[in-house]
Amino acid sequence: MATWREQLDQAQGWKEYRQALRTLRETAGVPFDKLPERSRDIARRHPQHLRSYDSTNTFSQLLDRRLPDTRPEWHKVELLVRICAEHQGIEDTTSFARKWADAYRRCGGDPGERFPPQPRETSAPVAPPVTGAERTDVHSGEKEPLPVPGPVPPEGDFVPGRPWWKSKPALATATVLVLAAVVLGSMKLGTLLTDDDTAMPPSGKAGTPTPTAGVTGGSSAPPASPGTGDATEQSTPANTSPPGVSGVDAAFAWSNDGGGGGSQSDIVKVSSSYRKGEDPGKTWDFNRGDTLVVQCQVTGGRPVKAGTAYPGPDTARERGLQGIWYRMTSPVQAWAPAVYVDTGRDSLPAC
Repeated sequence: MATWREQLDQAQGWKEYRQALRTLRETAGVPFDKLPERSRDIARRHPQHLRSYDSTNTFSQLLDRRLPDTRPEWHKVELLVRICAEHQGIEDTTSFARKWADAYRRCGGDPGERFPPQPRETSAPVAPPVTGAERTDVHSGEKEPLPVPGPVPPEGDFVPGRPWWKSKPALATATVLVLAAVVLGSMKLGTLLTDDDTAMPPSGKAGTPTPTAGVTGGSSAPPASPGTGDATEQSTPANTSPPGVSGVDAAFAWSNDGGGGGSQSDIVKVSSSYRKGEDPGKTWDFNRGDTLVVQCQVTGGRPVKAGTAYPGPDTARERGLQGIWYRMTSPVQAWAPAVYVDTGRDSLPAC
């Protein structure tokens, strides 16, 4: 069986990398049930980079032969590698861990700034020695020595006859600029794709809603005078939208005429919480006729009772009594009472 060093040197993927880890642990002879205790001791000495684990489950998953070809987490790899190194009496455990970091990067992972890539050694080409070759003059027939070539200009110097944009400094500068653009673009893309459990998914762009019966006028612009919150501020509804649901253009087609404690005006209030028995949280005021974008609906929230002069259809009244709320994504992220919203649809997917 190959040693862990041979396996690590030949590893080109995570399957081979994990095999080298298993061989290292077996070669070092660290008792499996002692790994949590050893991890606590090492984590105390490296509190900024490593953490301990009280169960052997973490190490079981790291060394499990049945795992697919997936990337192990670097801080767990480093922890196991340092445990094995100390168990074998190796003093410079950081250098020992660096070997594993280099292989980790070769397999496609990133061990972080503490283990940067090793610089590659480069050597300048050596000009062949002058051998004293001769050539024959075509006119006199006499032999004469070949001219000795002059010194090779150092890398980066301007060579006569070569365009300036082909000189080594110009090419090097262009390469650096291209790499910088790639790195900045990757950072920007990473920021846009970051997964945040509390973040809202991208909303569709609000458009002009289809005119429906019951819309009696009002401005189509977003509210200019919010109540307790700023309409440009974003609040995060508690639920996440179902996958594949895009924004649906809608409008506040109706409003409460005073029933159920509502306003006597054409104002519709939306809030950051729809749940029954909870404080509505942050609220925003919208006018009847204002446009919005919704994605999905929930049932069982706070009931919204329409007033006696409510002009909307009976189906909308039922949505209010059932506590149905629509999840807004524009112009604010909040919850709107479905009784006042016209989506042009009978219902939306559940959130």
